[in-house]
Amino acid sequence: MLYPFSNATRLAHITIVVEGEQLQEEEAKSLVQSLGGTPALHCLEYSGLDVPTAEAMARSMPLLNQLTTLRLVVRHYHCVEPALHVIRKCTSATWILLSSRGPGHWGFIDIDAWPSLHLPNLRILEIGETVILPLFHCPNLQVLSISSKPHLVALQVVPTYISTSKHSLQVLRLQAMQRYDLTWFFRNRDFIRIPILEVRTMRDEKVGLDGIRKEVLDRMWERLGGSRAPTFAAYGTGVTALGWVDSKVFHLFSEYFENTRKFV
Repeated sequence: MLYPFSNATRLAHITIVVEGEQLQEEEAKSLVQSLGGTPALHCLEYSGLDVPTAEAMARSMPLLNQLTTLRLVVRHYHCVEPALHVIRKCTSATWILLSSRGPGHWGFIDIDAWPSLHLPNLRILEIGETVILPLFHCPNLQVLSISSKPHLVALQVVPTYISTSKHSLQVLRLQAMQRYDLTWFFRNRDFIRIPILEVRTMRDEKVGLDGIRKEVLDRMWERLGGSRAPTFAAYGTGVTALGWVDSKVFHLFSEYFENTRKFV
């Protein structure tokens, strides 16, 4: 298999989408070798990343340390750990996304056995599970978005990370949380300090929109004491978004909100 990157000396942005069967080891090596011919590369998007390719990238792709944007969608949750080895080398990155296509929980990852991922320039982090969050040491992190499925680990991991890690968080987005956990979540004072907060939950038909407003939004208002103005949005897909937006901060992240999307 031939790849068209070997002499693309001025190419700065590459998007690769792999469908069907994963690449064989030699194909993965060939792809990674061709990426070495892109000295101007600063943005790499790869959807369908498999284990052989991730391992080849981590082992023999020196250009990783010059990337400013890395967006990886792995084909299966077993590819997450090899992808983390790739991310470790992206020390110049300011925007990183890591998510997975298929079903499965990342909880098999033993984070205690992993050294921290030191990413001093990272400003935006989007991940598909909360379990790997403690690995990230990002003192300049400003945007954190987690698309984890609803489970209790979010309640444990996220508040702990916010309160104990060094960061510069201005935007926090959680894509899935159980409705009955929302009130507990919004009691946390560390979250109130974050200028832009969005938490999404699936609506409970028994409770309805008015029920969520009374159950969560009114209590949020009491807790915030006027320091934040709660927002409430309902989507046709049965999703409700709660939180607040500091307009003075929002315009600083207009590029992020304009460009953020689910990379497939």
